[in-house]
Amino acid sequence: MRRSSSLHPGATCCALALLAGAVSATAIGQNDFVVPNWADPMNPPANGAPPPPDDRMLLRVPNSRAAFTQAQVKDLFAVPDWHPDSHPSMPDVVARGRKPSVYACGYCHLPDGTGRPENAPLAGLPAEYIVAQVAAMRSGTRRSAAKGAYLPIEFMRTVAEHATEPEVREAAAYFATLCLTRRVRIVETERVPVTRVAG
Repeated sequence: MRRSSSLHPGATCCALALLAGAVSATAIGQNDFVVPNWADPMNPPANGAPPPPDDRMLLRVPNSRAAFTQAQVKDLFAVPDWHPDSHPSMPDVVARGRKPSVYACGYCHLPDGTGRPENAPLAGLPAEYIVAQVAAMRSGTRRSAAKGAYLPIEFMRTVAEHATEPEVREAAAYFATLCLTRRVRIVETERVPVTRVAG
């Protein structure tokens, strides 16, 4: 016979996580926490000046009819849209941004809002939440836990400082209309592969 509990399993997990966090913070001190190197991607190593991107050879990805050169793929003001049928038409600030300092939102967060591994997924988040987070980045109240300058964070801070309120609201409204699709499978294991920062 199963006993029913009045606590939802998720609430139990949250309570345990909060308790563990409180014990951990008390044991090591609130300001002693060090972000482990494996927790976030790192900047690529500085190996001198990188070669200029190839602007002739067309690159392709599976299940896409689109093709872009390496120079186009690296353009922060023109989102390489590999799957244009997978999302609604992007507003200008998402597709192209505004030179010189408002990079295209869809470049890092992708046209479907799922985000690159080093960037937050925005699809389906409430528009007001996105607007509030950009404002917090602009004011400096939201900062990265990673030590040193990390390129994706620096890019986002630059956009937050230079984007107009209408641009932020337009981008937020676009991403809020999208549905987040799962792209990651979590696997629990005792050992993980060795990783190297290759750029």
